[in-house]
Amino acid sequence: MGTIRSALPRAVIVLAFHSAAAWGHPGAHEQEQAAEQALVEKPADPANHITRGKLYKERGDWDAALDSFQQARTLGATEERIATLEGETFFAAGWIRTASRRFDAALASAPEDPHARIGRARARMKLGDPEGADADYAVAYRVLERVSPGLVLERRDALVAAGRPDDAVAIIDEQIARVGLVPALQESAIDLDLDRGRHDDALRRVDALLAQSPDHPLWSKRRADVLRDAGRTEEAEAAYRKALDIVRAKSARRGSRRLADLEKELVAALAMDAAVPSERGGE
Repeated sequence: MGTIRSALPRAVIVLAFHSAAAWGHPGAHEQEQAAEQALVEKPADPANHITRGKLYKERGDWDAALDSFQQARTLGATEERIATLEGETFFAAGWIRTASRRFDAALASAPEDPHARIGRARARMKLGDPEGADADYAVAYRVLERVSPGLVLERRDALVAAGRPDDAVAIIDEQIARVGLVPALQESAIDLDLDRGRHDDALRRVDALLAQSPDHPLWSKRRADVLRDAGRTEEAEAAYRKALDIVRAKSARRGSRRLADLEKELVAALAMDAAVPSERGGE
């Protein structure tokens, strides 16, 4: 397949160098040793070469990773598996079009392979094809037994980029209905509701979060923010005061920089709301 390093732009080479420097983080050396030992014990097992190749990829040694994957191919690993790993390596190295072609090759052998579909979806997003990305995510969703919140947010990004925010909210709600209320997904849906001017829907979502954790300071503030954005000033002021009480009570038990910053934000929000009636009164 040739060498990546000889053709990579200098910026990617520098990135690879720094990634390699990070190889010394706790546990990485032990993982490499274990992979090498497994190869000594079972050198003809393609899975061991794949494991080593993944470790090389993680530290940014693209050529070594591709060499390991090629060895696994020679020893009998499936073409879709190796082509997918090669695609992921090229993607990490910044060779997006080459990565996309490797995912194409994997899907030619296994059209519903979820890993190849996800890899190509990410490449398509980079190449400015959000509709194509969503099509790949849709197949991966159908095949995977479990869809992670991160993957849901990736598909959300594709749908929003494709000008389909309603569909983005729909796939978030589908996932929440399947696995339960995931705060990261609910907060993302709140943002989309606000972007579309649907304050009542956003408020309903915040209330669902607060039903799980009534004294959550960030969600309490978020509720006040939504009310203010909706023009419900008096309710917003009451919500800000309630959030401020929650923050101060928590700070009294265990102070933190984040709580201190949040208290300042709440005080500022209340001061801004207090200024509105006086300005109107002077008209």
